[in-house]
Amino acid sequence: MGRIYVPREQMRKFGVEEEMFGQTSTAEPLRRLLASECERAEKLFHLGLPLAESVKPWLANDVKLFAHGGLQTLRAIHRIDYDVLGSRPTVGKLQQFGLVLRALLRRL
Repeated sequence: MGRIYVPREQMRKFGVEEEMFGQTSTAEPLRRLLASECERAEKLFHLGLPLAESVKPWLANDVKLFAHGGLQTLRAIHRIDYDVLGSRPTVGKLQQFGLVLRALLRRL
């Protein structure tokens, strides 16, 4: 859709040009940038997880499910070596089922 949701200062820091986003595989500078952003996102998810304990129990489960789903997505990106243009990162059906099952068991 022609949108790039990556901070320009990070693009400059890693030597990423806008044209790299239109390629069929992810150029090395863009992979390094994505690895850095995924690491930052992972830290934020872990920092945010304890906040689930400060909301109502029915909402806490949704917050935890969201965070754990995000962490699984970050792992999927890592598994494809950050080549998000060459292949789509996926969280398998079994992993998805496990996430939902844990959320349901927490509600009981």
